[in-house]
Amino acid sequence: MCNLLYSLIVITDETEFEALVRQAFEEIPARFKDEMENLSIVIEGSPNAVQLKYLKKRGFLLGLFEGVPKTAWGQATMGIQPGKITIFRDTITAGCRTPAELKKKIKEVLMHEMAHYFGYNEEQVFVLDRKLRNKS
Repeated sequence: MCNLLYSLIVITDETEFEALVRQAFEEIPARFKDEMENLSIVIEGSPNAVQLKYLKKRGFLLGLFEGVPKTAWGQATMGIQPGKITIFRDTITAGCRTPAELKKKIKEVLMHEMAHYFGYNEEQVFVLDRKLRNKS
């Protein structure tokens, strides 16, 4: 499923990358994490064939939310498949030159995909991201 990394930064295996994703998740404010349910976060090396089909619409993928956004859940949520956030290790590491840059990028991607889980579309996420960047 996951391959070893060979990039400009020193990430020697998927365990190290997973630790950075876990750390990024822990840094997400509790008020957001507490609202997350029926969702898994997975790490893949790169997009699969189905995800690549989606990729044609967007450029290249750092992460992807697949599922029903929480805002679209109705009274009868039984039977809704769990949502999934995929973090693409190879794409993210290819664009980062330092461990600090990698850590920051993982958190940005995770927060971006979580916003989709909470029902924000791409344009709304872009506006939120710009506001967050201006604060920091």
